[in-house]
Amino acid sequence: MFINQHFLPMKNQNISIYTKMQRLTNVTKNLIVSGKLQRAKKCLKIAEFLFKYGNTEIKNAISNVFVFSITSFLEIKHLEVRKFLPSRLLQEYQQQINSGGI
Repeated sequence: MFINQHFLPMKNQNISIYTKMQRLTNVTKNLIVSGKLQRAKKCLKIAEFLFKYGNTEIKNAISNVFVFSITSFLEIKHLEVRKFLPSRLLQEYQQQINSGGI
């Protein structure tokens, strides 16, 4: 399966959630660049699912790595963020741009 090959670590490897989120981010970016938008949207849906149902560490990794990197990438490529992000990730992005810390 696509996600298992590129996102999940092999057995007996201890890889941080931040490293996993960076992998998912890179895969998603590559899919967008190569025009495979349906597959990219599947990655975005996976991130949203994990953001909705994951623990605090997973939510922080998605927010700080995935959402921040993907939205920066979309903006640089002059792509409309709203057309790509699922609703919950879009809300997280809007919170990031409206906060004074970023």
